[in-house]
Amino acid sequence: MNMKFNELANMVNEGMGEDVAKKFSEMFSGDTSPEFISFIYTNKQGERSRYVINIGMGYKRQQENNTIKIEKAKKEMEQIKAELQKILESKTTDGLFNNQPIQAIVDAVPEIIQKLEQESSQAIARAEAGLVAARGTGYEPIKTESNDLVKGITYNPSTGKYYIFGPQKSKQVLSEVEYKPTKSRNPVTAGQNMVRKILELSFPKNFIIDRSSIKDIKARGEVIELEGEFGDVA
Repeated sequence: MNMKFNELANMVNEGMGEDVAKKFSEMFSGDTSPEFISFIYTNKQGERSRYVINIGMGYKRQQENNTIKIEKAKKEMEQIKAELQKILESKTTDGLFNNQPIQAIVDAVPEIIQKLEQESSQAIARAEAGLVAARGTGYEPIKTESNDLVKGITYNPSTGKYYIFGPQKSKQVLSEVEYKPTKSRNPVTAGQNMVRKILELSFPKNFIIDRSSIKDIKARGEVIELEGEFGDVA
């Protein structure tokens, strides 16, 4: 018999033991499956952040959502330009942003949107290929007690690694690092990230979590929280 999702919160706090996959299976077997997973991850540059990843959104749905937003932006080009100009002017006093004139960046919005459209499908394809390469052979999907697949999480028993994938819902930087500043060579690259944020496009993220680093799992509403330190330099 399936348990209610909120009834699992206390049970999973008793200690992980060795069978983390079983815990995941139990947590996703309730009447309401969680949509998000949260954890602290340190990247290769040493930046330590708390991520919230939408594991309920697969690659196909990400692409469909991005396509809808991009098509809408094409019809509302002038509104996008006005919003972008307002944001850029609030960030500088010399008329330049990322080494490029603000007006040139605004005029490049059609090109930026076209580039984002291309990069959306390419990024999703790269993420999917990267996930396949990272987890290698012998990986296993995680299934619920009713034999349904758990979205966004797979496991390789031979390596003890969990693979989490989905678009980033939020990122809270806990320990910043100083990245080397880069100067854009043209208005398109100067404004690309800003337009991407305005359109709220979803780009996939892949994370590798070592089983031995998972200290606890907590259920908080529709979010699963992994306790431990994870990442490329954890």
